[in-house]
Amino acid sequence: MNVVDTLGPGAAVQPGQWRLERVEVLNWGTFQGHHGVDVARKGFLLTGHSGSGKSSLVDAIAAVLTPRGKLRFNAAAQDSSAKGEDRSLASYVRGAWRRSADDETGEVSSDYLRPGATFSGILLRYGNGTPGPGNETRLLIKLYHLRRGSNTTADVSELSLLLNEEASLADFIDHLRNGIETRRIKAGWPRALAITDKHSAFASRFCRELGISGDNGVLLLHKTQSAKSLGNLDELFRTFMLDTPDTFALADNAVEQFAELSEAHRLVVEARNQVTQLERLEEPIRAYEDNTAVAAVAEIQRSALPAFKNAWRLQLAREAQVGAEALSASTQHRAERAAVQVRELGEASALAQRQVDRQGGDAIKTQREWIAIAQADEQRIISRRAELAGRLEDVYIAFPAGFDDFQELRATMGQEKDNFAAAKQASDTTILEIHEKRAASSERVRGLETELKSLHLRRSNLDDRLVRARDLVARTAGLPASAFPFAGELMEVRKEFLDWSGAIERVIRPLATVMLVPQAHLVKVRQAVDGLFLDSRLVFEAVPLRPEPPRATGSQRSLLHRVQVAEGPMAPWIHSALSRSYDYDCVDSADGLAGSNQAVTQAGQVKRSATRYEKDDRHRVDDRSQWVLGFDNQEKIEHLTKLAQTTRAELARHRQELDARQGEVDAARNRIEALAALYDTDWTDIDATAATAHRKSREESLVQLLASSGDLRAAESAAREANGRVEAARMRSAQSSKKRQRPARIWCGSKNHCGTRHHCGRRGPHGPRNGPGS
Repeated sequence: MNVVDTLGPGAAVQPGQWRLERVEVLNWGTFQGHHGVDVARKGFLLTGHSGSGKSSLVDAIAAVLTPRGKLRFNAAAQDSSAKGEDRSLASYVRGAWRRSADDETGEVSSDYLRPGATFSGILLRYGNGTPGPGNETRLLIKLYHLRRGSNTTADVSELSLLLNEEASLADFIDHLRNGIETRRIKAGWPRALAITDKHSAFASRFCRELGISGDNGVLLLHKTQSAKSLGNLDELFRTFMLDTPDTFALADNAVEQFAELSEAHRLVVEARNQVTQLERLEEPIRAYEDNTAVAAVAEIQRSALPAFKNAWRLQLAREAQVGAEALSASTQHRAERAAVQVRELGEASALAQRQVDRQGGDAIKTQREWIAIAQADEQRIISRRAELAGRLEDVYIAFPAGFDDFQELRATMGQEKDNFAAAKQASDTTILEIHEKRAASSERVRGLETELKSLHLRRSNLDDRLVRARDLVARTAGLPASAFPFAGELMEVRKEFLDWSGAIERVIRPLATVMLVPQAHLVKVRQAVDGLFLDSRLVFEAVPLRPEPPRATGSQRSLLHRVQVAEGPMAPWIHSALSRSYDYDCVDSADGLAGSNQAVTQAGQVKRSATRYEKDDRHRVDDRSQWVLGFDNQEKIEHLTKLAQTTRAELARHRQELDARQGEVDAARNRIEALAALYDTDWTDIDATAATAHRKSREESLVQLLASSGDLRAAESAAREANGRVEAARMRSAQSSKKRQRPARIWCGSKNHCGTRHHCGRRGPHGPRNGPGS
């Protein structure tokens, strides 16, 4: 940077006029440490290469004279596209010197010369150029301090000084290291014309001292220093040289009053409509009250019904009890008579049995006992045989026809058991794999259903945890969630470039997941976020009212031409952010990456800088479930719905395959168990033919024994008759006892006899004819 005196020797210096004589900066931007520049009264020109610090010195002068709200750093460079972006008071105090991309997230951030707690200062010395003792100077000083971890202009503390004595910024260093020590500074410069942290008070005093009339003069100076961005002279005169007409205030007042009258009229119309609608409710309300009264009477009657029914049922039960007692007495009598007959016939049967025994019945008795044992063995063997035959039939094995077949089945048992063990081990491995596939499919279905449920409740394509975090922050801050859109909700790929959606998503995803906070709400959002546990990584950025204008794109292949931004208050900032950090060329193949510093292929390979490449294949580039851009989520809902249907079908296939495999294993196990049951059984336990032959042999022996004695046959016949009479008497006695113990059934009191043909057990008509349901 060079300083040039623009006027020759002997030129007029305008004595008495206040002019800038010296500029000093301390830790300002890339000016590390203390630096000073003398300004020639005759004329002054700053020249130098780009980046040599010209704009930093001009911005230092503007920082002292201009209020923060009106300050625009590096305004002369705003029309260019290279060096002026993101300059702020905080970046000057920190000493921002370059911007670089984060290796993990791809986000672009600034690198600082002074990253910890730091301080800065600016000194402007003005002189009136009067020769001799009349020469005076005024020092305008700004001192700044920024705490560790703070990087916003709002966090910068400042102190303004106006001195009429000589001083240097180096004199204030000891008062700035641990913050601005205002008391010590006031004690060190007691004759200062002003020491304040309010710029308005400072500006009012130095304007009076330097002969500047009004605030517009300072703003005009700031504007002329950056005249390159001046659009036209009309704007210059209207904004900085002419007072605002009184008619503007009158017009604003008229608009405000009209708005109030319009709101009052709206409220009156709304109240009239409410009255009209409420009048229509009078008739339904009267009908409701009448029906409510009828329902109350019915409820009283209904509550009395159980007591009435119980009393009526008690009366019917007592009537039924009388009949039941009479029936019980009659049945008791018949049971006693039957018991006497059983006793008498039993004595006769015992007498007949003794006669049989005297006629040689002991042998017959023994033979009959053997027949009974043979019959029991036959039934046991037949039952065991039927049981085994059923088990074998279930596994499609024919029951052995004879002993040879039985032995053959037992011999195959061992071989099939070994084969089953090996096959089951292989099946268990396959079943385990199918179980894992089914569990994975089930988990995917649950995840898709949860995501679809969330998407139906909102319009955003962003991850549900981010949306919930945004809602929680907005609710805590007392503001609607719509005030804080994510950048991805305001961007989508243009329809003609949909085949580039996956690649574009990979490039601008870091920006798409940023929550945009208007500058006016930043303090509330910071406080809300700091006091919450969000269960996600939330990145938010303050959006100023006047963002930097967007830069021109590098080529027609730029990604910026393929992204559409929704109209609205956030659109200028998004356009600016896209042009600053995401001007990537869309190239057809990997070979095309060589011709650009920043580019992306359709397959998703991204070139971030001249030497850095990236391909994030944790998800497929065409996996729509991972996309976050879009003004609404209808397309994502349709895609996830189809994906959920496909995954459910896949889950059903896994379940069918698992059931089939498990069925094969169960069938093989049942076969082995059936053969094992056969193996553990002796042939004699299931040889029904032999058991039947043994029983018939015993019966033939009894026939031969009876044929040998006529007296024995007669006694045997008498004994059989006596036993028959005893058995008949016992059956009659049992029937009498059973009839006596049967409970009497009574009238139930329901409309149609409980819907079941119940009766009270008495002869004649069912209950009183005037009873319920008659």
